[in-house]
Amino acid sequence: MAEGFRVDDLNRLAKPLAEGAQNLADLATDAPTIPNAGDSTGIVASALVVLSGVVGKVTMAAANSADDAQAAQNSYDAADQAAGDELAVPCREIG
Repeated sequence: MAEGFRVDDLNRLAKPLAEGAQNLADLATDAPTIPNAGDSTGIVASALVVLSGVVGKVTMAAANSADDAQAAQNSYDAADQAAGDELAVPCREIG
């Protein structure tokens, strides 16, 4: 039988997303200069610009996904704590 959902599952999701985003961002500081490709230099430069834009979007998507997973974990923890607090309140006699 499956254990079901655990809040730690969100941490396992958020960590590689955040690390991947950071690794991609770190690559930007190590970007190559535009190579001299003769008549194709302009085309190569344009391709590198487009590729850099795509990598930037992937980096932001990974970082945003990590943030969303962390926010979901915090929300889940808060709801779980609130439910536990509510259940811990002793029952009062009606009357």
